[in-house]
Amino acid sequence: MAWLYVLAVLMLIAFVFLLAVKPNKGRETRLAVMYAHRGYHDDGHPENSLAAFRLAKQCGLGVELDVQLTRDKKLVVFHDKNLSRMTGIDKDLCNTDFAELETYRLAGGDERIPLYSEVLETLGDVPVLCEIKTYTGNANCEACPEILDLAAGYRGDIVYEAFSPYILKWLRQNRPDVIRGQLSQDFFRHGGLSGAPAFALGNLLTDFMARPDFIAYNFKDRSLGLAAARLLGAETAAWTIRSPEEIEKAAELGYTSFICEGFSLEKELYAVGHECENVNAYPLQEGAQ
Repeated sequence: MAWLYVLAVLMLIAFVFLLAVKPNKGRETRLAVMYAHRGYHDDGHPENSLAAFRLAKQCGLGVELDVQLTRDKKLVVFHDKNLSRMTGIDKDLCNTDFAELETYRLAGGDERIPLYSEVLETLGDVPVLCEIKTYTGNANCEACPEILDLAAGYRGDIVYEAFSPYILKWLRQNRPDVIRGQLSQDFFRHGGLSGAPAFALGNLLTDFMARPDFIAYNFKDRSLGLAAARLLGAETAAWTIRSPEEIEKAAELGYTSFICEGFSLEKELYAVGHECENVNAYPLQEGAQ
């Protein structure tokens, strides 16, 4: 009879696991097929710059971008916690006022760090995948209200994602109408977390807090939680794709949206938009072949 108890315990664990990773279902995610990671950036168009966002729009691409607060509470589009990689200034963005940021230039060129409002005005109606950064604390949701307020008049689709489950929980409780996605990866492989937090977040076990509409996962990683979420109907976006071959591989793995950089994205948009089963493909502009 002991085996019955073992079986019952295993079944209970499996049930709790599936309950934890269960996604929000029944809503159209409105995910584009392809997003230009931090804009369509190259040597002449720095990442998360207005130039990179204009180029993405011109090529008929969706845009993935990163939003965080300055010291004087201005919402800007910038990926890193520290300014050094992109501006040469060794200072955290959260300790810098926007007026000072305006004096710095991205990657030694003419572009500067833009306000989120400027980016939305530039994009107009382009599909946006907005990552909400939490460098000042994973439970700090102070940027969320203004991020959502600025999106009120935007003509395109904006969906939101974050590594922090607290951000997604805030969205679920305060703005259940918006589409929210859980960002994740194998944290044991890539670092940043260890022990129980790494296992829980890498396997999406915090999804019970937010019930995300989609999962954005490092496509090179695997996890039991990701497989279970897919089994339960979760839509998945792959990051970060850096070649046409990686798009094909990600599609074979079941991803239907692709966050890409480093190659001719507009040509690949034509391919994946016609070959992948995703009714939410961003319409091709003339010349994007």
